[in-house]
Amino acid sequence: MGYADIMTTICVDESTDELLQLIVHAQVTMRRRANRQLKASLGVSFSQAVVLALLLPNKSPVVGEIAESYCIDKSAAARLLSRLEERGLIARERDANDRRMVRPVLTEAGRVLAEKGLRELTAVEDRALSGWMPTEVRALRDILRRVVR
Repeated sequence: MGYADIMTTICVDESTDELLQLIVHAQVTMRRRANRQLKASLGVSFSQAVVLALLLPNKSPVVGEIAESYCIDKSAAARLLSRLEERGLIARERDANDRRMVRPVLTEAGRVLAEKGLRELTAVEDRALSGWMPTEVRALRDILRRVVR
């Protein structure tokens, strides 16, 4: 049983007013929607798309930085990078300043897929928030930013 399954069993009562349960339920729901869309359209998981997006602005974080950004442990980040490398979406390059460090970089195929993935994630978000007023969307973002500070 994975994290999403555990969190979904915690959140079975959609009528709850408990803030933590509502936040977790929203996160699990959005992640599932995104995962389905990304798998169907691009053949990648939500986790893979997020890591590819982290690398898009020509950043080359080390495994620990990826793990921290995505809130997973280093071994999970390393496995995720290995799967992306096996698919030819990233390459690993030695750090110019510290040859002991290896940094993932997007291949051209990875860059194209990362850009498509971002568009798919935006589409998932747009569908989830369709019918919302722009002021409501801004308010939700502002509130969530305050929660995670």
